[in-house]
Amino acid sequence: MNDLRMELPAIALRGLTILPNMIVHFEVSRRKSKFAVEAAMMKDQNVLLVTQRHTQTEDPEERDLYGYGTVAKIKQIVKLPKNMLRVMVEGVYRARVESLVMTEPLLKAEVTVLDHTDNDMDETTQQGMVRYLHDSLRTYSASNPSFSADLAGQLMDEEDLEHLVDQLCINLPMDYKERQKYLETTDLQMRFDQLTVFMDKEIQMIRIGREIQEKVKARVDKNQREYILREQMKVIREELGEDNTQAEAKEFEKQLEALEAGSAI
Repeated sequence: MNDLRMELPAIALRGLTILPNMIVHFEVSRRKSKFAVEAAMMKDQNVLLVTQRHTQTEDPEERDLYGYGTVAKIKQIVKLPKNMLRVMVEGVYRARVESLVMTEPLLKAEVTVLDHTDNDMDETTQQGMVRYLHDSLRTYSASNPSFSADLAGQLMDEEDLEHLVDQLCINLPMDYKERQKYLETTDLQMRFDQLTVFMDKEIQMIRIGREIQEKVKARVDKNQREYILREQMKVIREELGEDNTQAEAKEFEKQLEALEAGSAI
């Protein structure tokens, strides 16, 4: 299916990039996008998902969209209030957008399907890269308790480099711009390089965040200790009759009594 060209209904996504083999749902509210969903369902359920460069753009044109998207199959549609749809899709192929055409009432795209991966690395090199990713994943999951332990275990069992790279890019918390760079890359070595840079950066940021939390906690603990000690000292002074406020009040009473005595004379 290399270099296959096709025309598909297209949906512009905001803040979301979908990769091949990625299953995700999103909400559709734009008129053009709803017609694109309808057109896909009337044919083979395939639709092109292409991401906007800027999430604020309300009515994107071709220049507002990335040049690569994903051919996806619609798996489920749920109607929501306010005339909205929730659509579940599964990414199938990378695709290069050759042209976008506004044929009322929907957006159509002519694309070249990229269903191949460029890989000229030998088996030993790929095994070493898999081992490196496993080590990075072990460090990342140990540093990030919110990352699913079951998912980490499944990924640690994966020995195929391409599948491991793909699954990490799907399941790690990348923003849409990061995933878009990965989507546009058919070379496996380059995908690996992009992924390792991302993982190393994430691990470093988690460590920095933890160090900041520990410093803040130490500072708060110190302030709390000082507050508790001050309160304890205050209680001790009161028990010993050394409270400054009481001493000042008694001194004031003595001065008042002396003034009253003087006026009586």
